[in-house]
Amino acid sequence: MKKHDKIDERPTPPRGQLNPGRDGVQLHRIPLPAGDLLRHIWFAVWDLDKPILQPVLEHPGGNVVIEPDRAALYCVSRGTSEQKLQGKGWAAAVLLRPAAITVMTGRSMDPRSWSGPALPIGSPLPIPGVGNLVDQVREVMSAEDRESADRYRTVADLYQEWGRQWSIDEEGALINRVVDLIEEDDGPRRVTDLAAAVSLSTRALQRVVLHRTGLSPKWLIQRRRLQDAALALRWGDTTIADVAAGLGYSDQAHLAREFKAVIGLTPSDYLRDSAPLRGESAEG
Repeated sequence: MKKHDKIDERPTPPRGQLNPGRDGVQLHRIPLPAGDLLRHIWFAVWDLDKPILQPVLEHPGGNVVIEPDRAALYCVSRGTSEQKLQGKGWAAAVLLRPAAITVMTGRSMDPRSWSGPALPIGSPLPIPGVGNLVDQVREVMSAEDRESADRYRTVADLYQEWGRQWSIDEEGALINRVVDLIEEDDGPRRVTDLAAAVSLSTRALQRVVLHRTGLSPKWLIQRRRLQDAALALRWGDTTIADVAAGLGYSDQAHLAREFKAVIGLTPSDYLRDSAPLRGESAEG
């Protein structure tokens, strides 16, 4: 079995989870070596007295998620998505990089594509590739005689082996670069600046991003800022006005409008309803 440099056994608050750390739900993540198609492995384990809805502000890469009774490739949703959790269960998944879905399926995300039906954003799809990944992951996750850390590392190895079926193309490397730039702390906050950073016209950038993600460059920039805003609010050590200023919004009202339009809550309401973070790391 391959060794991983790090596994964080604490529940950790990834940016996409809008309300992590709820009682009865544990989130775990295994970082992966830098690669073209896979970002990191994540696990959710829950034991709940009553059902809950877990809101997620997704990353632009999509996820492959395997559970005891279902398994699918999920393209990113334009708004938030909600995962209903009930009873006792688990999910073992891999977060994909932006290039992955079109590489793995051979299909465009652009609804205007001339080469065939576009991939449906927000809808589950069959897991691509060959092999019996789903059965293997379920067998490992159901093995009660194995420690959690050992199960998680073995599942990570299975996902990495599955991902080796594909190679990235030049345009795939470009869309990965576009999203990497946006996710840098001082990354571009305007589409014109983003286009200049990758030596494209704004029109060419729009075409590439739409084809590879089904979304727009403006959407990508907005999504990252909202993830950062939600994370900053959950830390609870700064004001909403300071969060808005730090993320480049024109004022607090500007942040509030975008936050409410996408997440469905004002920053004040979100801050009131979310569990604060204390002493835990966060990753994209």
